[in-house]
Amino acid sequence: MKFRIIELPPFTAVSSGLDKDFDFTEKGILGKFSTYFSAITPLPKDHFRPRDFLYFDRENQGLVWI
Repeated sequence: MKFRIIELPPFTAVSSGLDKDFDFTEKGILGKFSTYFSAITPLPKDHFRPRDFLYFDRENQGLVWI
């Protein structure tokens, strides 16, 4: 398996927390996180891509957006 190691500068990160309902509506966990996260203007030191990552937490059976 090939992989590469990169170094990221210190940055601020946030998480939606676990959402077992997969709810992207404005009242759902992921929808509220989307509204919050979309309003953030990153500082130059926090400006790298991709800016976010959505994953399925198999152990807890829900989506987490970081």
